[in-house]
Amino acid sequence: MSTPTPPTPPSQLRQARQDTVALAVLIAVVLIGFAVTAWLVRRYDAVRAARAWNWQRDGAQALQRGQPRQAAEDYRNALAYNSDNAGYQFGLGTALFQSGELNQARHYFSILWQQTPQSGPVNLSLARVEAKDGNASAAVRYYHNAIYGLWQSNGAAQREAARRELIAFLLREGEETQADAEILALGATLPPTAAARIAIGQQLLAVGDNHHALQEFQAALHQGANNYAALVGAGRASFRLAQYAQARAYLQRAVRLRPHDIVAAPLLATTNEVLELDPYAFGVSRPERDERVRRDLQIALARLHRCLPAPPPTKAGGKSSVAPAAPAPAPAPLAKLAATGQALQRQMARGQLFRGPDAVSQIMGFVFQVEQATAATCGAPTGSDLALLLIARQRAGGGQ
Repeated sequence: MSTPTPPTPPSQLRQARQDTVALAVLIAVVLIGFAVTAWLVRRYDAVRAARAWNWQRDGAQALQRGQPRQAAEDYRNALAYNSDNAGYQFGLGTALFQSGELNQARHYFSILWQQTPQSGPVNLSLARVEAKDGNASAAVRYYHNAIYGLWQSNGAAQREAARRELIAFLLREGEETQADAEILALGATLPPTAAARIAIGQQLLAVGDNHHALQEFQAALHQGANNYAALVGAGRASFRLAQYAQARAYLQRAVRLRPHDIVAAPLLATTNEVLELDPYAFGVSRPERDERVRRDLQIALARLHRCLPAPPPTKAGGKSSVAPAAPAPAPAPLAKLAATGQALQRQMARGQLFRGPDAVSQIMGFVFQVEQATAATCGAPTGSDLALLLIARQRAGGGQ
């Protein structure tokens, strides 16, 4: 038989219960301490977050009021309470940029770029910093990153705006070839509305891409044949391409829509003069060609006469009315042209202007030389002289 276990003394039971209660109390105190500490930490963090948010709110409002220096101070205070907040860092970079502190702005934006190199807003901000600091190649690179980067909302609109900003920057830098490529890329992303095509066409005109500009205006006219802006644009592009007959057709339609317009009407007048003075135009008969050559020669001689230095004034008896002064000599090219012009005038007076198989080419060569030389010496031509200069450029193969 086994020996029975003796009963636990009452004093030991009481001690065990006391120890258990003490342990439970200790655990409860520790748990309460942890809870209070956690609450205090959360409260502390919440207070810091609230203060940071208030400072950044003040910074955003200062930016809206056009006070970037105050905004920078506010955002610095916000970062003192929340140093890792990317939004506050971006706000500070923006305020520094607007304050002209480019190096500091670049510092904050570069930190953000290292964290999110595909961020559209960050790349756009860096592009603006580099553009303002004169670093064109870096600016273009960041603009492209922004165009193809990630945007939280309205991505298509943000990318379009970034590309338009890039185009404006390239135009300011005189990089018309690059701007042309960006304009064409922008046009490919826009909805094919008449308004969008006209806007792209006008930008292409600004960079001298007249061929693609004409295509955009013609596409707009397919959607509405009486679109005045498209007609003027197509007329201007055709004019610059030296396609004067086509330019006249477009401009005539534009003028019929707005008879008193100050844009299309003068351009149409010049276009008409080009077509009426060009002896090489298709379908012109020989008598009409000769008449045009005579008229062109007279116009050129009159321009040359106006461009030559005026002789000193004389009295009725042929003596000078002022102290003798040597008249300003004519520039050598003009003096030589003047001598040739006098010979042509004598031939025209004797009816011998068109002797020889090359007479027309020689006369028109003289006319073109006069208009080019006087344009360089006496200022930009107008009216018939401008028309003759345009014909000269067309014959040389340069358009306008």
